[in-house]
Amino acid sequence: EHLLVLGRKGRGKSTTLHYLINTFRAEGLVTAYERLPRFQWRYTTHIAPLDVFALDEMQRIAPWEAVRLFQEARGKRLLIGSHADHTAAFRLRGLNVTTIRLGRETNRDRLARILARRLDAFRLDDSAPPGLNFTPDAVDWLWDRYGSDLRTMNSFLYDVCQRLDKPGPISASTL
Repeated sequence: EHLLVLGRKGRGKSTTLHYLINTFRAEGLVTAYERLPRFQWRYTTHIAPLDVFALDEMQRIAPWEAVRLFQEARGKRLLIGSHADHTAAFRLRGLNVTTIRLGRETNRDRLARILARRLDAFRLDDSAPPGLNFTPDAVDWLWDRYGSDLRTMNSFLYDVCQRLDKPGPISASTL
């Protein structure tokens, strides 16, 4: 079955596709990921040798390229990231698709877990306690300012972390 991952900018579509590609690759499947940059309307990956193909930003694809993609996808698994819902196009061609929408289920508590997981992933020493953490008021501040737009939040937090003098808690006043 194919997967269509929908959501607005910064909601985790690309991260989800990368995670799935890595999971399938670890299972021994032949995979590829391609992101359509702005103003590019066709994909360039050769799909024939693949088991799984992830195409990110499919809303940019030309209609005739979508037809080509669906034809080449027979016998393959497609993982699609998009801002536009292509469910009907899959079904029109007799392709089973599961559609998930990201960002709707995000709330302050989930944001706190996401931030903690990301900080944990970048720790240099797994045996040491985390050097950085977000206080509850910082999570509230980030949620109020960015909501579920993790991409924009990441850019902002990168700059925040660059100006930190030492590890420690990040509070709303730090932000």
